[in-house]
Amino acid sequence: MIHRPVPSPVSSSQSLFRSTRASNWGRAGGGRDRDATRARAASTRAMTGAISSASFASRRPACGALARAASTRGICVRASTSTSTSTSTSTSHAAARARLAATRRVRASSSSSSPSSSSATSPSHDAFLGHWSRDSARNQNVVDYLVAHGVGTDALKRARASYEQTWTTSESGAEGEFQVRTTSEEVGIDRTLTYSLGEFVEKYETSAIFGAEPGEVTRVASFDAATRTHTTTTTSSIGHETTTRRVREDGKEMTCERRFVSNDAEVEVDVTCVEIFVRRET
Repeated sequence: MIHRPVPSPVSSSQSLFRSTRASNWGRAGGGRDRDATRARAASTRAMTGAISSASFASRRPACGALARAASTRGICVRASTSTSTSTSTSTSHAAARARLAATRRVRASSSSSSPSSSSATSPSHDAFLGHWSRDSARNQNVVDYLVAHGVGTDALKRARASYEQTWTTSESGAEGEFQVRTTSEEVGIDRTLTYSLGEFVEKYETSAIFGAEPGEVTRVASFDAATRTHTTTTTSSIGHETTTRRVREDGKEMTCERRFVSNDAEVEVDVTCVEIFVRRET
């Protein structure tokens, strides 16, 4: 038989007290631990917030500095671009001025090695130059024109006669000014007349259309290069006359149209005739 001791009441009570105190102490200790944990967490959060605030505050100047730096770089870029554009524009202007100066030098060189611009003539002017023969078979109303000027029995002969003209640039060398020599062996004509632009006076010893006695007529000449037209108006003692000469586009024919209006109030005379001159190759 095994004998087991019976616990005393005092011992049991003490054990229960110690167990209860330990349990209470554990609960109290656990609560204190939790409080300590919460306190440490709160302290950590406060410290983290303070650090974050300090970090943000310390970064703001840096951000401002970065912004100012970026702004400065932008200004520098704009300034650089503006300077580059200005330099490019200035270079373009300088190049343009250089080309203009070179062009002027070329023109000056050309002018010094060639006749002056005042003596230069246009293709329209040059179209009149050369030798021309009247094609009498194509005359229109030439007999009536001569009769209106007082030409009698010789009117038909003169209308059928051959006429030669040689056109050269006048001594002035001006555009639209010509020297014209007209000849006809059949009627004995050999006359040279300079057609200066503007008004001029032609003097004659004898004229088949203006009179047998010496005299003079007032003429006004003009030239239109755009239409290849040379016009002469003549005022004489017997009337007013307009002579219009045009060279065809191909330069092979020249049309001469004459209109005469008599001064005689008693006789209404207004007659127009046409002559065709053909270029004669030499």
